[in-house]
This record gives sequence, C-alpha cells and structure tokens, in this order.
Amino acid sequence: MSAKRTAAEADADASMSVGGGGDKGPASSSGKNAGDKKADMGAADADPNVLTITPLGAGQEVGRSCHILKFKGFTIMLDCGIHPGLKGKASLPFVSQIELNKIDLVLITHFHLDHCGALPWLLERSTFSGRVFMTPATKAIYRWILEDYVRVSNISNFAEMYSLEDVENSLAKIETISYHQETNMDGVRFTPYCAGHVLGACMFDIEIAGVRLVYTGDFSREEDRHLMAAEVPPNSPDILITESTFGVRQHESRQTREHRFTKTIHDVVDRGGRCLIPVFALGRAQELLLILDDYWQNHDELHRVPIYYASALARRCMAVYKTYVNVMKESIQKTISINNPFNFRHVSYIRNLHQFDGEYGGGPCVMLASPGMLQSGLSREIFERWASNKANCVLLAGYVVNGTLAKDLLKAPKKVTSEAGHKIDRECDIAYISFSAHVDYAQNRDFIRALDPTHIVLVHGEKHEMGRFKMQITTDLEADQKTASVFDPRNAETVLLHYRGEKMAKVLGSLAQSGPVQGRRVSGILVAKEFNYMVVAPTELGEYTELRTTTIRQRQAVSFPYTLELLHNILAQVHGAASVAYVETEMNRIGHRPQRTRALEVMGSVTAALDAATKMLVVEWSSSPESDMWADAVMAAVLQIESRPQTIKMASTQLSEQREADFKALLAQSLSQLLGGQFGPGAVSRDGDALRVRSNNTTGTIHLSTLEAESEDEELRRHLTNAIHRLENIVRPHAHAQDGCCPSTACGADSGDDDGDDDDDEDEAGVQDGVKGGDAGAETRGGGDAAAIA
Repeated sequence: MSAKRTAAEADADASMSVGGGGDKGPASSSGKNAGDKKADMGAADADPNVLTITPLGAGQEVGRSCHILKFKGFTIMLDCGIHPGLKGKASLPFVSQIELNKIDLVLITHFHLDHCGALPWLLERSTFSGRVFMTPATKAIYRWILEDYVRVSNISNFAEMYSLEDVENSLAKIETISYHQETNMDGVRFTPYCAGHVLGACMFDIEIAGVRLVYTGDFSREEDRHLMAAEVPPNSPDILITESTFGVRQHESRQTREHRFTKTIHDVVDRGGRCLIPVFALGRAQELLLILDDYWQNHDELHRVPIYYASALARRCMAVYKTYVNVMKESIQKTISINNPFNFRHVSYIRNLHQFDGEYGGGPCVMLASPGMLQSGLSREIFERWASNKANCVLLAGYVVNGTLAKDLLKAPKKVTSEAGHKIDRECDIAYISFSAHVDYAQNRDFIRALDPTHIVLVHGEKHEMGRFKMQITTDLEADQKTASVFDPRNAETVLLHYRGEKMAKVLGSLAQSGPVQGRRVSGILVAKEFNYMVVAPTELGEYTELRTTTIRQRQAVSFPYTLELLHNILAQVHGAASVAYVETEMNRIGHRPQRTRALEVMGSVTAALDAATKMLVVEWSSSPESDMWADAVMAAVLQIESRPQTIKMASTQLSEQREADFKALLAQSLSQLLGGQFGPGAVSRDGDALRVRSNNTTGTIHLSTLEAESEDEELRRHLTNAIHRLENIVRPHAHAQDGCCPSTACGADSGDDDGDDDDDEDEAGVQDGVKGGDAGAETRGGGDAAAIA
C-alpha cells in the first residue's frame, strides 16, 4: 500500500464496511471582504467535510506566523507570533477573525518571536482555554526570549500586550513533546520532526480523520556547525503548509558564505574598525559564534581583537544549549563530553554598554548584539554610536523584515532616524551575508518532491517572493507530471478543501468470526472513536472501548392458574405467531434445585415459565428498552386474562379449534402410512379434505371433516371405518400432547373423565392388536403389513 492516503482511503482498513463513496477537491476564497472571509472560516463549522486553512499572520508577509486549521469540529492554531516591525497590539496576528475560546490546540514550531511572541497574550490575556505544545528545548528558551523581549520593549506601547508575570504564568500551561513522539488528542494525532533552523525547532505532522497535513514552520535542509538538517516526515501528506521565505532565490554554499563572512570581519578589524552583527539572542548567534571562535583560534594575529556577545540572556541561554545537545548534529553529540564547542575561547559576554565602556574601552572589536533587526535594545544603541564612523561596519547575517531598521539599511541610506527621533549620519559600511536558516528554492522544491503532497499552501514569504515561488513550483511540478494545487493566501484569506471520504466501520469480535456473507445482516453497537468506527456485540463493548456494561436481569411473578397454551394463543393473536415460541428454560425456586421446564419466549428476549406447583407465572428478561416493552406486553396479556373472562373463552375456543385441526392433520398422516402399508405404495392419495384408497378394482373414500368412510365395496368401507376408529384413539391424545396442553377446564381440553361410551373403551382395548396385527381382511385384500404404523 502506498504511504500516501486520502481521506477515504484512511478508513479503508475495515474488514466489513458500512458507507458509500466520496470525493474531495480544493477551493480557495479570494477577493472577498472581511464578512465573506469570516464566512469562509466558518465553513468548516457548518460542514465537517470542509477543511479550512486561514493565515492570521505570515500570509504574503514575513512575521507574526499564525495559521488556523479547522476540520471535523477541531480548531488548531499553528504558531502564534508577533510582527517584529510593528509595536503593541498592532504586532499581533489578526485574531479578531476568530473566536479564540473555540481553539482546541496550539502547536508552536520554535522560539523565535515571530512564531511564539504572541503566546503569552493568548494564554493570559484572551479567552483561549485549549492546550499548547512545543518541544522541551523550545520551552526552555521561550521563557528567556520572552522575558528579554518584555524588558527591552517600549513600556508605553507594550503594557497592553503582556507582562513579565504573564510570561511566567504561561509556562505552566505549555506542554512539551519530543521529536517523533506521537500525541493523540481526542482523535487528532500530531508528531514533531526536526526542522533544523534553530535548537528545538520542529515541523508538525498532523492527522485528522485520515487527512494528513504537514506544517513546516521555518526549516533548513542544510546541516550547519551544530544543527542537523530538517527531516522529511515519513508519510506523504494530503496538504503541505510550507514557508517560502526566499522565494526562488538560491543560497551560496556554506563554505563560500563562511569565507565571505570571516573575510569581511577580518578586513574591518584590520583597518581598526568595529563590526556590529545584529543577531537574535539565540539561534543564528550560536552558529556565528562557533564560526568566529574557530576562525580566531586559527589566526593568531586576531587574538588581540575581542569578540563580544552583548545579551542579557547569553550565559543563561548557553546553559540550555549545553543541556539539549541530544537534538544537535551527531558530531557535536560525540565530542561534547571531550570538548564542548560552546565553551568559547575568544568570546566575552557583556550585559550592557556600561560594562563595555568601563571594562573594555576602545579599539577594534566584533560585537554580536540583539535584537537581530535593530528595532530596539543593545543592537540599536550600539548602531547609533558606531554608525557615523567610516571604519566600522554593520554586518547583517540573517533575514530582515519590512518595517525594520535592518531592512532599511540594505538600501544604504545616508541618514537614519534614531530611537529618540533625530537624524544621524550613516558612514559605516553595510554588509549582508545571509546565514538565515531557511530553505532556498532548490531545497524547498526537493522537499516538496519528496513529500509529494496533493495540495500546497505557501506562507511566510513576502508577496512578490511568494508569487514567484508559486509560479516556479507549479511549472516544476507540471514537468514532473504532478498535479498538486498551490495556494498563496493573504492574511485572513481562507483556503477551502473538501474531504468527504467513505465512513468505514470495522466489525470486530464475535460478530466478525463467521466472516462477511452477502446479504447477511450484522446487528451490534456502532462505536465512533477518534474518527474510527466499529461494530461490536453489546456484550463485548468493554473489550473495545473504555465503556463498561452492566446487565440488569428482571424477574416478575404473578398468579396464573391457567396453561401456557392459553397465554401463547393470546400473545400470538396480538403480536403474531412468529413472535412467540416454546423453549426449554431453567426454573429456579427458593429451597429447590433448578429444574428444566417448558416456557414461552417472546421476541427472543422475554421468557415466561409456569410453576405448576405454585400456579405462578415467572417472567424473566434482561432489561433494555425493547425487552422491557415486551415484558410489559406479556404482563398485559396476563392481566387481560384475569380481568376479562370472555378472553379465556375466546382463546379456549380458538385453542380447541387449533387442536382439532392439528388432530386431523396428524390423523390423515397416520392413515396414509397405515393404509399405504396395507394396500401398497401409491394406493392412498390425498384429495383436499379426503383420502382416496384403491384396492384391486374398488375405491374407498375417507372424509377427514366427518371421519366417515364410504365405498361401494362394503368390506372395504368397514375396513376403513375400523382403521379410522382405532387410529383416532391413538392420535387424538398424541395431538394434544404435541400441543403441550395440560388438562384444564380453563383451556377447554378434555379432562380425561370417562363419558360412559363403552365403544371407546372397547376401541382402546383393541388398539395394540389393530396396530401390531392389522386387520385380517385387509391383509388378505391388500397383502400389506400393518406393522408399518408402529
């Protein structure tokens, strides 16, 4: 079976199925106003077969990654970041587009602010009450990153967002999940895989009702000095939500990039300048420090030039890096106990510029400072000090977002605006060497080819870069003869995908032992669990679910001085003869051993047994709505007999008529056997309500309605009459016994008292002789053997 599964195929493992076919196809909303977009987001609520994906951030932009996935009644938020180029609530995702209290699950891919920066607000300042998951390394660094962000942000703009206390309180609400650990939340399964990018970063493989989706977050398919490359999830998804940060651009090789990086810095310090490298406190900073420390170690002439890492978080977060070595590349894991590469030999940590001014003084140096886009904080303060010196350089080593000073510097402006609002001259060099751990076009294309998704949703890319990526990947997939649909939604624009698959139910346990049989009905309990369906016997419910069953056995006894046959007749009249049957059951009486006895079974669920000793009718059943109803029907019939004597008379008459009909049928059968044995095969035939008997050239007739014989041959007539009388005395008691009727005046049966008919006694006395020896005349005429009746 192919690893790729559609929504319909995902349920196709059932051994026996219930349901029909289905279809699925994509649709995207576009060119709609806010009301229409909200309606599209609600499509998944109105129709559980519609899957919707709505970017609330990072839709045709980079920053505030936040995507809403809705399907089968579940709402999942993928990342919850802020926009680094905006301030206050303006930096939040477009959360007004969704009811936050209806979000069931939040999955955070990594600790960068544009992916987790809005999480404290969501957890502490909104109506959200769902669950949040991230990897252990991400959670460990999340705390320091967010606390530092609060401290360096402008207080007046930030008060409406969240506080240090909110960050602290949010930690208790975050659950951790390790790479390759599958978690099942009410049928939604999700598994994180390594995404490269930064320590602890992951992509999520999510499955809902057989539909599989992969959300990459930010990922890198290139191994660097300490992190492994992103994994390719093992299962081909129906939907891939992937970043498109670099559009169709290609990265230069790592060796070329590192050479340009170290040469640029070497040139700056050789001319006596200072090199500022804006970085985020964690992530690319550690990679750059590893490169610089190694380069410095191999160049003695640089040992006099200090490298500073200016971050209040530096030392604390480096402890986290040393703790989570297990998620780094294999070579780091092997050498960490011998030589920890994060014990830098040429790097000094400073917490603020006062420490730098007081202890280190002037001269050339290299300064790594956060934040990475020069929005505020130490990196901004240092830039404003050093910008006017031609010997200095600002080296931008990561992706920069629109609306930030770092992005503006790429245009090499002559003047820039300080945080205080006044203009300053920019004389320093501006260099851009990207170490941004995002895939380039070729890496992203190969990743998509490896996964082979049916639908691709592009996020986390500027509008034009994303548009170029969409055109190029569509062209390349067509060349590969792939038919994947590609979407590039804007913020608050919804992608609609329809997944109406077959609903398959597995028949399990005793119900499945006989295997499927065409036309055979399967009766059991349909259990829906986590989008899977199964049919099980009620008695086996506890084996296949967490439910426990209890059977309540009900028993009711009522005085009944009549016969079962009378009750049978009344129930059969009301509910049909097929609903009532005679069975053997066990009668339990206090102080006595259980005894097998005859009983009535009504609709296969209620038994009624008559205790002959006490004249009590005992009704038993296992309680259920249906069985209770049939038990009530039995008790109603009993009460009807008690309260309406005419019912007894009517039922007794009908019972007597039935017995008479049964008697005549049995008598006809017995006569046919006896006379056929006497007169030979084929001598006796049935003609409606009469038996025709041929003997030589003579014919006799027995009328079953009157039990009289006639024939032109008087000897044959007497012979037939004698046979009727003798068999009547044998068959009539047997017919009554077959009916199970106990002698009782209530049912109209013969009490067995002698009515004074001496002929009956005379006939009974000769029964055995008639059966065993037959009639001499019959033997002579027919030559048969009367013993055949015995």
